[in-house]
Amino acid sequence: MKLLQSFQVKFLALISSLIIVVVICLSFYAIKKMTRTSSAVYQSQATQVVRAAQGVIDGDIFQRYAKSLDPNDFDYIETCRKLLKIRYEQHCTYLYTMVLKDDKTGVFIADGSDEPDGDQFSPLGSEEDISDYGEDLLTCYKTAQAITGDLV
Repeated sequence: MKLLQSFQVKFLALISSLIIVVVICLSFYAIKKMTRTSSAVYQSQATQVVRAAQGVIDGDIFQRYAKSLDPNDFDYIETCRKLLKIRYEQHCTYLYTMVLKDDKTGVFIADGSDEPDGDQFSPLGSEEDISDYGEDLLTCYKTAQAITGDLV
């Protein structure tokens, strides 16, 4: 009788272990798949935001106020307003334009992240340390192509 009970306990332990291993493997697979799907959705949404912002920014006018750094420029104010509208419509946290001063410093140009007197607003010409932004930003700037990264 003890031998039978010992066999049953071992068999039950083996089956339980196999079930636990299968559940763990399936969980890792599901998490990996959800991460990929979430990343694809966010990348798609980010691309839509970029396209919308591109639609409201005139490159020649942008270059003009990026050089003058005049915060009273009508076109600059209008671009910030349009970017803020896109940010609200697309439910973004931040939406701004930036030019690179060098590989470690970015200069904010038009910011639609907040109202001009808000905490999240970066004034025209304010500088930002971008050394920890990653290589994608520099690649995007050099190639003038929209680049989306994976979720961190």
